[in-house]
Parts: sequence; structure tokens; C-alpha cells
Amino acid sequence: MQVRPASPSGPPAGPYYAEGCDKLWRYVSPPGGNTEGTDVKAIITKQATFDLSCSAEQLKFSTLNADTFGAEGCGKKASYILDCPVGGCKAVQNTQAQ
Repeated sequence: MQVRPASPSGPPAGPYYAEGCDKLWRYVSPPGGNTEGTDVKAIITKQATFDLSCSAEQLKFSTLNADTFGAEGCGKKASYILDCPVGGCKAVQNTQAQ
């Protein structure tokens, strides 16, 4: 399991990513609050299957930088930014599917 801050220069109490065993989770541990986790790979995969017209089994997932992820499959690829306002996270396509 590998754990890293979402932003290398971010505050110590900010979001963190935990990656291993073909999983990627984003955790936020607010001071004095409960730690909350989000299944990043599931969010990106769900959006990418629609955008790329490709089944989840055919997608290859990659981390591009702090909150940017790539999905590739069925001869297409796209990048996504993970947007996590209060209330949950969503994948926002950062490029047109190519």
C-alpha cells in the first residue's frame, strides 16, 4: 500500500491517496472530524466507460499527477480531474476522448 498527499505542498490535514491491490482511494481527515474515503478508481472508471464507449474490463487506469487521472481503452484515451467539493467527488473530463 502506498500513501501520498493529494498535493505535495498541501497541508498535513488535507486529502491523501492510498493505492495498492488494484485500488485507489482518496481520504480526507478533517481536524476533529471523521475520516472519509472515496473510491477514486470506481468514479473514474464509471465516467470513462461512458465517455470512451468501453467496458470497465477493457480500461487501463493511470495516475497522471495529484488529482488528474487517465483512462485508456478500446483505442481511445482521456484524462480526468477529480473534483471533490463538500458532499462527494466526481470525475470531470480534462480532455476530449481521443
